[in-house]
Amino acid sequence: MVWLVVSIIVVAGATWFGIASFRRASYPIATSMPSPPRESVDEILRQLDSRIEEHSPKTFAALGPGLGRDEITAIESEYGIRLTDEMRGLYAWHDGMALDSGQSFFGIYQFVPLEHLAKSALAENQQLANATMLQRSFYWAFCGHRKNWIDLFPDGAGDGYFVNPTRNPNRGAVFYNFNEMGSYRFYPSFSSLMSAISDCYDAGIYDDGRNASSVSAIEKEHAIHGKYATFKGP
Repeated sequence: MVWLVVSIIVVAGATWFGIASFRRASYPIATSMPSPPRESVDEILRQLDSRIEEHSPKTFAALGPGLGRDEITAIESEYGIRLTDEMRGLYAWHDGMALDSGQSFFGIYQFVPLEHLAKSALAENQQLANATMLQRSFYWAFCGHRKNWIDLFPDGAGDGYFVNPTRNPNRGAVFYNFNEMGSYRFYPSFSSLMSAISDCYDAGIYDDGRNASSVSAIEKEHAIHGKYATFKGP
């Protein structure tokens, strides 16, 4: 009986260690990130506004009006979503894009209205709450590291740009994740990410009618983001 108990403890400990190691590898901690820009988020967003209007009028026309502070607070309260101050500034700037516009925010990435985003997050939480114990165990083992991620600019296939309000910005709270490759770009701040997007617009990468998925566009985009972010992964 003693050996059985010891064996169970050893197996449980090894399993826990394996899962913990997998989760650390699946969502690593960022290190040695560049300094964030000196401009405020509001300044960066104003600049981005003008650059989108200049380079992609179709995208600019699809952007929704910003939300008021009370509207943002009401959505957070109703759906139990937690935003950072910078994210509140984002939705005060523009509340995403019209879902039926057929336009992306940049490249293949979407900018979803806050209430739609909050409803999706609530539905996922409810689905997890209604899952069996075995299903929840598998979720926490293999997807639990994504629990607090907010889909900032998703691509519709599980990859994209995310914010984790529960993680310290110095450890990688704002990031890009390409799940299939296990690769990340960590930004020291939300303003760093928005500056990179703004610079990409200024470089003409997201111009109307231009193929943002071409090799040359991707290489230029990668170089611009490299000034603002730290890369991790293969």
